[in-house]
Amino acid sequence: LDGSRVTTKADWACRRKEISLLAQEFIFGRKPPPPDSLQATFANNALDITVTQGSQTVNFSVPVTRPNGDGPFPGILSLGGTTPDNVAVLNIRNASNQFASAGGGRATTGAFYTLFPDYTSTGSLMAWAWMASRIVDALVATTGHGIDSSKLSALGCSRDGKEAATIALFDDRFAMVAAQSPGSGTTSGWRVA
Repeated sequence: LDGSRVTTKADWACRRKEISLLAQEFIFGRKPPPPDSLQATFANNALDITVTQGSQTVNFSVPVTRPNGDGPFPGILSLGGTTPDNVAVLNIRNASNQFASAGGGRATTGAFYTLFPDYTSTGSLMAWAWMASRIVDALVATTGHGIDSSKLSALGCSRDGKEAATIALFDDRFAMVAAQSPGSGTTSGWRVA
């Protein structure tokens, strides 16, 4: 923010943090830290996750479709759309709808706002990004799913494209994003200041 040129990787790391903070302040709202606790299991082709923040606990499940074979497979957090046959697909649409209202504007209903009642200026896109980060935490903490957590992507179209892009913007563990036809763009503000 001081006008210095970005000439090294270290400069870029600093500038990237500044851009993230600006985006949280003026576009998406703040992304909370990880929850006080996270427990996860993988069984019956589903990743079951329990997060606790203070006295509030939320459970959610993410169906996983894997290709034949032992893996490890790259993973796509999918909100719909066509995915390659040789990747594991984590269908996050139901979890997203559970975590925040998709009605636009000030979305203060859903599990995210139960866990973080003080984050009322955080919009649904950031609430979904927080949830996606917990899915990655759960992948890292569990075994048996055959997903390579270092090869993750997020996929969506239109509003879901904005969600996919926001997920990857605020979590470095995503190697790639496929934001298909995000309409007015990823930087559209989905909250009222």
